[in-house]
Amino acid sequence: MRDRFPLLVVAGLLLFVAAGSYLFRGAARGHFADLLSTHRSEPDGARAIYLLAEESGLHVGRSMTDLEVPRGGAAYVLLAPFFEGTELVASDLFRGDAPDGGAGEDRERELEAEQRGMNRYTAPQVTDDERKKLLEHVAWGHTLIYVPVGDPDDPLLKDLNVTLVPISRGSEGARILVPPHPSPWTLGVRRAKAKARTHLNLPVGAAQLLIDEQLGGTVAALVPHGRGRVVVIAAPELAMNARLADEDNAQLWLSLLRTAAGGPTGVVLFDEFHHGFSDDRSIAEFASRYGLQFAILQLVFGLCLWTIALRRFGRPKVPPEAERIGATDALYAASRIYREGRHHTYAASLLARGLAQDLARHVGLASRASPQEIVSALRTRKEDALATTLEQVTALGARATNDAEVETAATLAANARRTLRERHRRRAVSLLAEPRSPMS
Repeated sequence: MRDRFPLLVVAGLLLFVAAGSYLFRGAARGHFADLLSTHRSEPDGARAIYLLAEESGLHVGRSMTDLEVPRGGAAYVLLAPFFEGTELVASDLFRGDAPDGGAGEDRERELEAEQRGMNRYTAPQVTDDERKKLLEHVAWGHTLIYVPVGDPDDPLLKDLNVTLVPISRGSEGARILVPPHPSPWTLGVRRAKAKARTHLNLPVGAAQLLIDEQLGGTVAALVPHGRGRVVVIAAPELAMNARLADEDNAQLWLSLLRTAAGGPTGVVLFDEFHHGFSDDRSIAEFASRYGLQFAILQLVFGLCLWTIALRRFGRPKVPPEAERIGATDALYAASRIYREGRHHTYAASLLARGLAQDLARHVGLASRASPQEIVSALRTRKEDALATTLEQVTALGARATNDAEVETAATLAANARRTLRERHRRRAVSLLAEPRSPMS
């Protein structure tokens, strides 16, 4: 074992360096978010689209909760999410520019690890329940803009009866995309530019929005679903920061988002939950998702934890005689230690600190607040007597040198606490004596 110890140390250091490098690379500024996230400022992010829409006056936001309870009245934008049970590397995002349209499975896995970093583990996949709830939301008359990753087994495209057809030739390089006919979705767009490695095979009733100028295949289409519609864009690169300034790409996204909003007050939400960003859900949303009984059960559980933390009910119990005598003896012993050791300043400072904590709770400040802050709060509440007492005790705590000064500090602190108790008692009596209205 002694001979192997240097080898184990070297292996441990290498593992530490590799893990640290991987972690820092995934958390680098502008690179911490997932691919095509509106938080990501790298060339393969989509932050530019969000900022462009925001600056153009559109009501856009980021959805940081799952899609099982979609927000009513909102249009959603899903930029290359990964679905549960699908192979991530089977997407256009991780394919090389080889003439055959791919780079081999091993190379695709390397590209995925290099581009996504830690987000491979933190970004959740879209579940089957989320997909069904989202399509129900669309069927009720809402809009979804969907940019698939290029997976041929994409379950959302299967639900829409849309299939992806790989481009057999000329797959390398950017494609020129043009609208085949005028449409509000492509208003002001003459041509767009982005890499497109697949075309769309559309169902009956779907309309083309963008076609490949050279090959004639459909790259973007409007697919009806119930009373709503889904805009499918088969070119993930069209949403990336690096492509927004090309041709009319920026105008294309403005037209898409403005039409999806449905009016000047419409809201468009970019899904960020499946790019690794989450937010807390309120009790009302929890109840609407799982049922009222589970929300009530959660509140009861919290109440039980609160009562356990209190550890008692009712009025404080008087300690037994032996316990009171023991506490008194301990107090006398501590005072004798301070007296014999001439720790008058320390004893007085403890008295000042305890009084400051009690008065801090009285005025609603943190217990670690400074005496000056507490005095200022007391004077604001017109409690000058307590403020003066605290100043006196604090001054004694800083310069007490004999028993008389320590006794003076203790007396002042005790009188201040007695005043606090009397005020709290009178306030409680006045609250109980107030007449209540018949409606209360």
